[in-house]
Amino acid sequence: MKINKDEIASYLNTLYPDAHCELNYDSLFHLLIAVMLSAQTTDVSVNKVTPVLFEKYPDPKDLMNADLKDVEDIIKSIGLYKNKAKNIIETSKILHTNFNDLVPNTFVGLTSL
Repeated sequence: MKINKDEIASYLNTLYPDAHCELNYDSLFHLLIAVMLSAQTTDVSVNKVTPVLFEKYPDPKDLMNADLKDVEDIIKSIGLYKNKAKNIIETSKILHTNFNDLVPNTFVGLTSL
């Protein structure tokens, strides 16, 4: 039996009619970084650190040039902050260099990050 993506989406919408993202963001870049930070921690914890992070480093160019220790200090209240700081800086470099500061909208583009 073959089920297509529209049937799956319809079924999930029936099961979870009020589903929405709990992360606070105002751009696709901020959403990407918030999702990366959310691994092994709560969205509530991420939402506490991202306002400071995004105020200081609002776009990929700013974040790619950030001091690693400063980013670690900003996000240190969430788990795995040392690796996450390194990874979000590196991801920002890739976004700036390969995608003109835009979050790619293809599977291949996203997985290249």
